[in-house]
Amino acid sequence: MAKPSALMHAPSVVFLLLGGAVATVLELALLNLVPLVGVSALPLPLWLGGMFSGEESVAFWIGHILFWLGGAFVLPVILGLFWQTVPGANYGFGGALVKGLSWGLILWAVSGLALGLAGWLNRAAALDPPGLFALSLGVGGALALLLAHLAYGVAQTLIATMGQGISPVETIGWKEYRPRELHQEANS
Repeated sequence: MAKPSALMHAPSVVFLLLGGAVATVLELALLNLVPLVGVSALPLPLWLGGMFSGEESVAFWIGHILFWLGGAFVLPVILGLFWQTVPGANYGFGGALVKGLSWGLILWAVSGLALGLAGWLNRAAALDPPGLFALSLGVGGALALLLAHLAYGVAQTLIATMGQGISPVETIGWKEYRPRELHQEANS
């Protein structure tokens, strides 16, 4: 495949949404696998749904629907709107990796603070409040929350940057590409 000489700065909506969907599935899988390494479960969707219903089965479905809608549709649109301001280059593997880690840290900070609110508003009696940054589950819970959000951010940005005509991995060691406006200035 011929490598383009110039890359666009912002990913397309299609690749942002695709990245959000894949990243949401990855994050849910990681959150469900956390008990395998000896950390208490992190039922983020259940905590989210518990704010709307006191019945655990209803809270489960409401939480998963809201978690999916947020992760696959809302957060990708927000990332697209703020793509230029999230730290990291707008193209290439390194840029996508830094941008994904930055985005994951932002999401971790927001969700970590929101977990305190989710615990306070929780109507499901069977759920213990997670506390800020899931610290009620110990340091392992907070670390698992951080790693899940970092994985989400990296997966989303790596997939989102694929819409630039190349895979981000193909840009490792490739110095010939440059931002579109520099390419246009060079050809003027």
